[in-house]
Amino acid sequence: MVFNHIEGNVNIPGEIPWEIVLIYFVVAPTLLYLIARKENIIKKFTTLDYVYIGIGAAIATVWEFFIGSFLDRVIAISYIDLAFWGRMLILIIVVAIIRKFGAGMLSLVVFDVLADAAHYGWSGQPLFFIYEGLTYGLFIDLIIVITKGRPFEGKYAALQGALVGFLWSLPDPLLWEGFLRPFMYGGIVNWDKIGFDILMSFPFTIIVGAIAALTSVKVARAIGA
Repeated sequence: MVFNHIEGNVNIPGEIPWEIVLIYFVVAPTLLYLIARKENIIKKFTTLDYVYIGIGAAIATVWEFFIGSFLDRVIAISYIDLAFWGRMLILIIVVAIIRKFGAGMLSLVVFDVLADAAHYGWSGQPLFFIYEGLTYGLFIDLIIVITKGRPFEGKYAALQGALVGFLWSLPDPLLWEGFLRPFMYGGIVNWDKIGFDILMSFPFTIIVGAIAALTSVKVARAIGA
């Protein structure tokens, strides 16, 4: 039975067991929420926060699917992904301005809505909302928890950005190629390629993450956040 083009394949050789993926998607956000609640860093979003999230997600959508993708085609160098890196930079800036737990996950969900409307269509939903929000978005929110509500500021901003960059290099090769793509559409799981892609992408993404964090410090200061 196929739902919204999701085939639900769970017996493809090499595919990550669905139980492990389910445990991650349930345990990771729950644990992070509980820690944030214990540290008393959960705050309500204001109207201005939602405005920043909407504007940031919109800019990230335009960058990733129009400007950045065009530049990537012009450069055409493997593992140089300006579209993806630009999205990370923009959303790190948004979170550095808002500094509230959940800003990362919500930004990625809004980005995914706009991306579907502008580019992908709605095939595969709601899995992509879960995937984007609870990987890329959750990894940014992790920094909010680690810093107790003061992300991307001070002398450790670059290290925080580098951590985000490292974590952002994992979902696409690992979770997408190792589970979601075969689960949704079928296909071969090639762990040699997955490992190679991770090794080739994370050094670049770490550097871009650090630069993005330092940029976010300047932007947040400039607008008085």
